[in-house]
Amino acid sequence: MKSRNTIVLCLFALVAVAGCASTKVTDRQQLVTGQIARPNNIWVYDFVATPADVPSDSDVAAQGTTQTAGEIADQLKIRFRQEGWIT
Repeated sequence: MKSRNTIVLCLFALVAVAGCASTKVTDRQQLVTGQIARPNNIWVYDFVATPADVPSDSDVAAQGTTQTAGEIADQLKIRFRQEGWIT
């Protein structure tokens, strides 16, 4: 049992030393010099409130989670506020 404790302690010390090792990055390229230009357009997509709103070809549609009526109502209220339909 004592040798097992010694082995575990040595492995722990080895992991601790390896985790604290420093790294040196030598191959580095600067891709952008100066200030990055602002985009002309920013695309913002609507979030869906219910599983029925998810497009059928989406990967998320296969997951199919169930929601309570209260959760759906809360999500719709948030969406309607974002759209400016209610205040």
